[in-house]
Amino acid sequence: MSNTKRIYIDESCHLENDGFPVMCVGGLYVEEENWKELSAKVKLLKLKHHSPTELKWNKVSSSRMPLYKALIDFFFEQKNLKFSALLIKHKENINNERYNSGDHNILYYKAMFYLIRDFQSSHLYKVYMDIKDNRGKARLNVLSRVLSRVCGMNKYIYFQNIRSEESQFIQLTDFFIGAIVYKQRGDIEKQSGIKNDIIKYIEYKSGYSITESTPPWENKFKIWDFQLAK
Repeated sequence: MSNTKRIYIDESCHLENDGFPVMCVGGLYVEEENWKELSAKVKLLKLKHHSPTELKWNKVSSSRMPLYKALIDFFFEQKNLKFSALLIKHKENINNERYNSGDHNILYYKAMFYLIRDFQSSHLYKVYMDIKDNRGKARLNVLSRVLSRVCGMNKYIYFQNIRSEESQFIQLTDFFIGAIVYKQRGDIEKQSGIKNDIIKYIEYKSGYSITESTPPWENKFKIWDFQLAK
């Protein structure tokens, strides 16, 4: 059995002045020996529902609700898939001058560090991140150095930026963190009906509100509710 695990990471509303009150980073964990098989199964589910295109939270539609339910069911049925998210509330309270040497990117790296470290056990890890901009490679280099220094060189053996359309797992991560951020933004009853239905179904399957911390023993669908003090 392989001792290597993969972590697929995405983030939402992570920029300092993007107008959103929250940010979220999330990761989906899969065992190295299972990722090809599980990725193929996700593709087959999409084909079964006549939706082979990229799954993106910002492009959900009512006509694809059976697919979204099938994908959520699939995730919760697979013991080799796990999800963890760090939800940072009240982004307006960020004091980068006091805590991050005046650099908002340091908060971003801290969030990524704690998210990735949360998966750590006695395994080797490959880390894949969605490409957001031309700073992706630099961000990976920083994370690689920090994780190697704090957790040991032998833990994290591979880092790569990938495009979301290339990975079913990046797409699932985007889907889950999109739902988390969307609900946290408030006034949900005035917004998209299909997105509300997806959120309700995720909460039904997980057993938790997706804008609150899950219990410390939860390891299938875990959320850290991280609130910034003024």
